[in-house]
Amino acid sequence: MMGVCGVGTAPSMYYHVVQVFHRGSELGALSFRGLSALMSPLEIPGFVIRGPVRSKKNSPVVVNIGPMCMRCGKRAGFPKVLPSEAYRTWEADAIRQCTLIKPKLRAAGVELPIVHPIGIEALFYLAPTKSGAMRLDCPDLSNLMGAVADMLQEAGIIQDDRLIADWDGSRRLLGEPRVEVFITVLEEIPVKEKLYVESDARD
Repeated sequence: MMGVCGVGTAPSMYYHVVQVFHRGSELGALSFRGLSALMSPLEIPGFVIRGPVRSKKNSPVVVNIGPMCMRCGKRAGFPKVLPSEAYRTWEADAIRQCTLIKPKLRAAGVELPIVHPIGIEALFYLAPTKSGAMRLDCPDLSNLMGAVADMLQEAGIIQDDRLIADWDGSRRLLGEPRVEVFITVLEEIPVKEKLYVESDARD
Protein backbone atom coordinates (compact mmCIF):
# COMPACT_ATOMS: atom_id res chain seq x y z
CA MET A 1 0.00 0.00 0.00
CA MET A 2 1.39 3.39 -0.90
CA GLY A 3 2.29 5.74 1.94
CA VAL A 4 1.22 9.34 2.19
CA CYS A 5 3.26 12.00 3.83
CA GLY A 6 1.90 13.72 6.94
CA VAL A 7 1.26 17.46 6.91
CA GLY A 8 4.03 19.72 8.14
CA THR A 9 7.43 21.05 7.23
CA ALA A 10 10.26 18.57 6.83
CA PRO A 11 8.20 15.63 8.14
CA SER A 12 10.09 12.85 9.90
CA MET A 13 7.41 10.19 9.53
CA TYR A 14 5.59 8.47 6.70
CA TYR A 15 2.02 7.36 7.26
CA HIS A 16 0.15 4.47 5.77
CA VAL A 17 -3.41 3.35 6.24
CA VAL A 18 -4.06 0.60 8.78
CA GLN A 19 -7.70 1.27 9.60
CA VAL A 20 -10.45 2.97 7.63
CA PHE A 21 -13.83 4.47 8.47
CA HIS A 22 -15.64 3.63 5.25
CA ARG A 23 -18.23 5.73 3.48
CA GLY A 24 -21.58 4.00 3.25
CA SER A 25 -24.97 3.79 4.89
CA GLU A 26 -25.22 5.88 8.02
CA LEU A 27 -23.86 3.91 10.98
CA GLY A 28 -24.72 0.68 9.24
CA ALA A 29 -22.79 -2.24 7.80
CA LEU A 30 -20.45 -0.77 5.21
CA SER A 31 -18.50 -2.08 2.27
CA PHE A 32 -15.16 -3.62 3.19
CA ARG A 33 -11.89 -2.39 1.78
CA GLY A 34 -8.57 -4.23 2.16
CA LEU A 35 -6.54 -3.25 5.23
CA SER A 36 -2.91 -3.60 6.14
CA ALA A 37 -1.80 -7.01 7.33
CA LEU A 38 -0.81 -5.30 10.59
CA MET A 39 -4.44 -5.38 11.71
CA SER A 40 -7.39 -7.71 11.45
CA PRO A 41 -9.96 -6.68 8.84
CA LEU A 42 -12.69 -4.52 10.33
CA GLU A 43 -15.80 -2.87 8.95
CA ILE A 44 -15.76 0.55 10.57
CA PRO A 45 -18.58 3.02 9.89
CA GLY A 46 -18.42 6.69 9.20
CA PHE A 47 -20.95 8.79 11.07
CA VAL A 48 -23.19 11.81 10.72
CA ILE A 49 -23.68 14.76 13.07
CA ARG A 50 -27.03 16.41 12.37
CA GLY A 51 -27.52 20.16 12.44
CA PRO A 52 -25.58 23.14 11.04
CA VAL A 53 -21.96 23.21 12.21
CA ARG A 54 -21.15 26.48 13.96
CA SER A 55 -17.75 28.11 13.76
CA LYS A 56 -15.88 28.47 17.03
CA LYS A 57 -14.27 31.73 15.88
CA ASN A 58 -17.39 33.60 14.77
CA SER A 59 -18.82 36.10 17.29
CA PRO A 60 -16.65 35.09 20.27
CA VAL A 61 -17.47 36.38 23.75
CA VAL A 62 -14.82 38.19 25.81
CA VAL A 63 -15.12 37.83 29.60
CA ASN A 64 -12.88 38.82 32.50
CA ILE A 65 -11.57 35.99 34.65
CA GLY A 66 -11.00 36.97 38.25
CA PRO A 67 -12.71 38.01 41.49
CA MET A 68 -15.66 40.39 41.31
CA CYS A 69 -15.31 43.86 42.80
CA MET A 70 -17.94 44.26 45.53
CA ARG A 71 -18.05 48.01 44.95
CA CYS A 72 -18.49 48.30 41.18
CA GLY A 73 -19.70 44.77 40.37
CA LYS A 74 -17.07 44.24 37.69
CA ARG A 75 -14.60 41.41 37.51
CA ALA A 76 -10.91 42.10 37.74
CA GLY A 77 -8.25 39.97 36.11
CA PHE A 78 -7.44 39.02 32.56
CA PRO A 79 -9.86 38.87 29.62
CA LYS A 80 -10.62 35.45 28.19
CA VAL A 81 -12.16 34.73 24.80
CA LEU A 82 -14.96 32.16 24.86
CA PRO A 83 -16.71 30.55 21.87
CA SER A 84 -20.00 32.05 20.78
CA GLU A 85 -23.25 30.81 22.29
CA ALA A 86 -24.20 29.36 18.90
CA TYR A 87 -21.03 27.25 18.87
CA ARG A 88 -21.49 26.08 22.46
CA THR A 89 -25.08 25.04 21.68
CA TRP A 90 -23.99 23.14 18.57
CA GLU A 91 -21.09 21.46 20.37
CA ALA A 92 -23.29 20.31 23.25
CA ASP A 93 -25.79 18.78 20.81
CA ALA A 94 -23.02 17.19 18.72
CA ILE A 95 -21.47 15.62 21.82
CA ARG A 96 -24.90 14.29 22.78
CA GLN A 97 -25.18 12.68 19.34
CA CYS A 98 -21.70 11.20 19.78
CA THR A 99 -22.83 9.40 22.95
CA LEU A 100 -25.11 7.35 20.66
CA ILE A 101 -22.45 6.94 17.97
CA LYS A 102 -19.58 5.76 20.21
CA PRO A 103 -21.16 2.41 21.26
CA LYS A 104 -21.65 1.55 17.58
CA LEU A 105 -18.02 2.42 16.81
CA ARG A 106 -16.86 0.23 19.70
CA ALA A 107 -19.12 -2.57 18.48
CA ALA A 108 -17.34 -2.31 15.13
CA GLY A 109 -13.99 -2.86 16.88
CA VAL A 110 -12.82 0.74 17.26
CA GLU A 111 -10.93 1.54 20.46
CA LEU A 112 -11.91 4.98 21.75
CA PRO A 113 -10.52 7.49 22.07
CA ILE A 114 -8.39 7.08 18.97
CA VAL A 115 -4.76 7.69 19.94
CA HIS A 116 -3.05 7.34 16.54
CA PRO A 117 -2.45 9.90 13.78
CA ILE A 118 -5.54 10.21 11.62
CA GLY A 119 -6.82 11.73 8.42
CA ILE A 120 -10.37 13.09 8.31
CA GLU A 121 -12.67 13.65 5.36
CA ALA A 122 -15.53 15.86 6.52
CA LEU A 123 -18.44 16.71 4.24
CA PHE A 124 -20.18 19.85 5.50
CA TYR A 125 -23.71 20.23 4.17
CA LEU A 126 -24.99 23.81 4.41
CA ALA A 127 -28.48 25.18 3.89
CA PRO A 128 -28.68 26.96 0.52
CA THR A 129 -30.31 30.28 -0.29
CA LYS A 130 -33.80 30.36 -1.83
CA SER A 131 -32.14 30.39 -5.24
CA GLY A 132 -30.16 27.25 -4.37
CA ALA A 133 -26.77 28.96 -4.04
CA MET A 134 -24.17 28.91 -1.27
CA ARG A 135 -24.85 31.60 1.33
CA LEU A 136 -22.31 34.42 1.46
CA ASP A 137 -22.28 34.43 5.27
CA CYS A 138 -21.58 30.71 5.74
CA PRO A 139 -18.44 29.77 7.72
CA ASP A 140 -15.27 29.12 5.76
CA LEU A 141 -13.95 25.57 5.48
CA SER A 142 -11.03 26.00 7.87
CA ASN A 143 -13.30 27.23 10.68
CA LEU A 144 -15.72 24.35 10.10
CA MET A 145 -12.88 21.83 10.29
CA GLY A 146 -11.60 23.41 13.50
CA ALA A 147 -15.04 23.18 15.08
CA VAL A 148 -15.36 19.48 14.25
CA ALA A 149 -11.81 18.75 15.45
CA ASP A 150 -12.47 20.35 18.84
CA MET A 151 -15.81 18.57 19.16
CA LEU A 152 -14.35 15.14 18.37
CA GLN A 153 -11.78 15.66 21.12
CA GLU A 154 -14.37 16.85 23.65
CA ALA A 155 -16.64 13.92 22.74
CA GLY A 156 -13.84 11.41 23.38
CA ILE A 157 -13.70 10.04 19.85
CA ILE A 158 -10.12 11.22 19.39
CA GLN A 159 -7.63 11.80 22.18
CA ASP A 160 -6.22 15.05 20.80
CA ASP A 161 -7.06 17.11 17.73
CA ARG A 162 -3.31 17.46 17.10
CA LEU A 163 -3.44 13.84 15.90
CA ILE A 164 -5.22 15.01 12.74
CA ALA A 165 -2.59 14.83 9.98
CA ASP A 166 -4.78 15.87 7.05
CA TRP A 167 -8.30 16.83 5.98
CA ASP A 168 -8.05 15.48 2.44
CA GLY A 169 -11.38 15.51 0.61
CA SER A 170 -13.14 17.78 3.12
CA ARG A 171 -15.45 20.28 1.47
CA ARG A 172 -18.64 22.34 1.74
CA LEU A 173 -21.78 21.12 -0.02
CA LEU A 174 -25.41 22.17 -0.19
CA GLY A 175 -28.11 20.14 1.50
CA GLU A 176 -29.75 19.35 4.82
CA PRO A 177 -27.41 20.84 7.46
CA ARG A 178 -25.08 18.15 8.81
CA VAL A 179 -21.50 16.94 8.71
CA GLU A 180 -20.52 13.46 7.54
CA VAL A 181 -17.24 12.31 9.09
CA PHE A 182 -14.94 9.64 7.65
CA ILE A 183 -11.76 8.89 9.60
CA THR A 184 -8.63 7.11 8.43
CA VAL A 185 -6.33 5.87 11.19
CA LEU A 186 -2.67 6.11 10.18
CA GLU A 187 0.44 4.40 11.47
CA GLU A 188 3.73 6.21 11.89
CA ILE A 189 6.69 4.64 10.11
CA PRO A 190 10.17 6.09 10.79
CA VAL A 191 11.81 7.58 7.73
CA LYS A 192 15.43 6.62 7.16
CA GLU A 193 15.97 8.08 3.71
CA LYS A 194 15.83 11.75 2.82
CA LEU A 195 12.43 13.00 1.74
CA TYR A 196 13.84 15.74 -0.45
CA VAL A 197 16.73 15.77 -2.90
CA GLU A 198 18.90 18.84 -2.61
CA SER A 199 19.31 20.74 -5.82
CA ASP A 200 22.80 20.62 -7.34
CA ALA A 201 22.10 23.61 -9.58
CA ARG A 202 24.90 26.14 -9.66
CA ASP A 203 24.70 29.91 -10.11
